[in-house]
Amino acid sequence: MMLDIYKDDQPMIRKIIEGAETTFPFFSSYALPRQPSHWHKGPIALVGDAAHAISPSSGQGASMALEDAIVLAKCLRDIPDAEHAFATYEQLRRARTVKMYDVGRRGDSGKHVTGSLQQWFRDLTTPVFLKLFANPKASDWMYSYRVDWEKNVSASR
Repeated sequence: MMLDIYKDDQPMIRKIIEGAETTFPFFSSYALPRQPSHWHKGPIALVGDAAHAISPSSGQGASMALEDAIVLAKCLRDIPDAEHAFATYEQLRRARTVKMYDVGRRGDSGKHVTGSLQQWFRDLTTPVFLKLFANPKASDWMYSYRVDWEKNVSASR
């Protein structure tokens, strides 16, 4: 079935499919359709994919979970009330996770084209988009993010 779907695609795609022990028709995305409205309730807080599952094509899922863990640890360290600590953690993380979700969603679009014209267009435009968006200047916000462990956190209201 996979060979039929991608029969008109690049020859290397056929080789990869033929070399696979098993195949499935499409990549299952683990991205949530949207983030939960709240990442915490009572003594429980969500981190990583539980709070903001993003597409694997972003390549940032583990990084985001580690960032969450560090920011949450800082909030719990600096804010005595757990409810305020959880709310502050969510407030500090939400904008970045939404932006990363959008990166993954855009990265997924166009990956599973099966028509000849769609494939031709994808293959023609991919190098252009890589030059525009997969370069240090365009992705600096993603890779240069650092959590300052020494800086104290104040509770958000």
